[in-house]
Amino acid sequence: MPKMMGGLYVGDLQIKNASMLFKWWWHFSMEHEALWKRIICSIHDLNPDGVFKSEDKVAKFGLWKSICSISTWDIHIAEVTKQGMKIQIGNGTKISFWENLWIGHITLKEGFPRLFSVSIQKNKCVADMGVWQGDNWVWQLQWKRRLFQWELLLVDQSNLLIEGFTPLREKDDCHIWPFDKTRCYTTKTFVNAFYKLKYTDLDRKHWFNQVWKGLAPPRYEILLWAILWKRVNTKNRVLKWKEMSWEELRILRCIFCREELKTLSHLFLHCKFSWQLWTGICDAWDTTWVCPLEVDDAFLMWYDSHFVGFERRLWEVFFIATVTLIWELRNEVIFENKSPNWTCLVDQVFLRVGLWGKAWKKNLPYTLEEWLNNWKAMRSWKEKRLVQRTTLRLES
Repeated sequence: MPKMMGGLYVGDLQIKNASMLFKWWWHFSMEHEALWKRIICSIHDLNPDGVFKSEDKVAKFGLWKSICSISTWDIHIAEVTKQGMKIQIGNGTKISFWENLWIGHITLKEGFPRLFSVSIQKNKCVADMGVWQGDNWVWQLQWKRRLFQWELLLVDQSNLLIEGFTPLREKDDCHIWPFDKTRCYTTKTFVNAFYKLKYTDLDRKHWFNQVWKGLAPPRYEILLWAILWKRVNTKNRVLKWKEMSWEELRILRCIFCREELKTLSHLFLHCKFSWQLWTGICDAWDTTWVCPLEVDDAFLMWYDSHFVGFERRLWEVFFIATVTLIWELRNEVIFENKSPNWTCLVDQVFLRVGLWGKAWKKNLPYTLEEWLNNWKAMRSWKEKRLVQRTTLRLES
C-alpha cells in the first residue's frame, strides 16, 4: 500500500503480476495485425475483436489462460480492468451498441434492459444502428413490436443520451487507458488505480500524510507508523488469542503503574507516568493539551497546531521523540529489568529533538549543550537569522 494511504509502499506481488499480465490484454486490443495475436486467436479459437464484442477471453490451456483469468483474482482488479479498457469510438464497426460501454457510465443493456429485450438488433455494432444521410448521422433503432407508451418514454431517454454522438468515418475504434495522461497503458498506473479503488474509504486528511515528513530517521518513522496502526505487541493483544484467568490478567497490567491493563492508549497516553511526561513537554512549550482516548487521535490533535515554519517542525517531532522513547523504555523494563527514570526520559526527549533538529539545519548556531540549557532560543532561530540579515543590509 502506498505511504499516503497508510502503508509502507512494499509492493504486492499479486498486484504487480496482474499489472504485467494485463499488459498483454492491452496489446491484444491495440495490435490488430500482429502475428502473435493471430497465432493466439488461431490456437484458442478467439475472435480478434473479442475485446470489443464483450466475448469471453478465456483460453482452455496455456499461458493465455492465466492472462485471461486475472479479473477473477480480486474484485478490485476486475474493476480496474473494466474501467481501464475504456473505448474510444471511431467508425463504430467493432463496438457492440448494447453490450459495450461506449457512452455514459453503464452499458445501454444495463441502463435500458426493457428496450434491449424488445430489440431485434441485439448483436449489432454501433455502425449498424444508423445510416449516413449526407453528412448527418441518423439512428435507426428497430423493435420486435409496437412499443407501449411507457416504453416510448424509455426510447426518448435513450435518444437524449445518444443523439449528440456521431461516428467518425475515417477512424477505427480503439481503447484508451484513462488512468494515465498519455492514454497509454503502464503497469505503474494500474497499481495506483488498484489502490485508489480498494482504499476509497480512507480519509485523505488522515494521519497517513503526516508520518512520512522526514523529520525523524526512517526507523523511528516506521515505529510511529506501527504504533498508529496498532501493530506493536502490547499485553492486551494476548486477550485476542486466548481466555485468561484473573491471576493471569494481573500479569498483563501496565509495567509502569501496575494499575490498569496495558493497552496501547494506556501505555502512551493515560498511564500516570506517561501523562507526566506529556505535561512536562507542554509546560516547556507554554501550552496546554487535552489528551484524547486513542493514540492516532492524539497524533492528529498534536499536529493540528498553531505553530508555523521551523517552530512547527520542532513541535511535531516532539511527538515522535516522546512516543518512541516510551516504547524503548518499555522494552528496557521488560527485557533488561531496568527501572524507569522519567526525569531522565524528559532530557532524552529534548536531546533527541535537538539532534534531529541539527540534521535539518546544519548551520544552526547552537551546540547541543546550549540547546538543552536554553532550547527556546532554537525555536526562534529563524527569526534571529532574519534580524541578523536585516542588520547586515543596513550596515552595508
